[in-house]
Amino acid sequence: MNEIVLAFSDGTSDSDINTAIPSILNWFSSNFAYTTLLLLPPFSIASYLSFLGLGRNYLEHFVLNAFVAGQQAIIYSITLLLEVFIASEHWESIGLIVSISYAFWMFWQFFSEGNRILNILRSILTYILYLIFCFVILYVFLEIEGALIN
Repeated sequence: MNEIVLAFSDGTSDSDINTAIPSILNWFSSNFAYTTLLLLPPFSIASYLSFLGLGRNYLEHFVLNAFVAGQQAIIYSITLLLEVFIASEHWESIGLIVSISYAFWMFWQFFSEGNRILNILRSILTYILYLIFCFVILYVFLEIEGALIN
């Protein structure tokens, strides 16, 4: 995440909006626990909308996604420890792939009564909606920060 923030800040111009993005992303990357908690509701909305009609309410999605987020934190911790003992630049990517795969597996298990192929497509839709929601949230944060600066 730090490399993404640095690369983004290297490519920005001097406008207020472009300098605000790296500061917000820096806060997100340095406050991972808060970021996870802040982004849990939008991810739960994304999964709720993606799996709409399968008999689960938003709170059940929130609980499932909170559990998955906790397990993903363990996965990231393990890959961080492996990175300390076995130097490689690929541990972060491996942790990301394993944690997303784990989320797909949890959706697979939680919605086992539905069509399996459709559930995989719904899992993909969950992540697409989540990215859209994250961009909207980032835009809102930028607008709030812009209003505070002016």
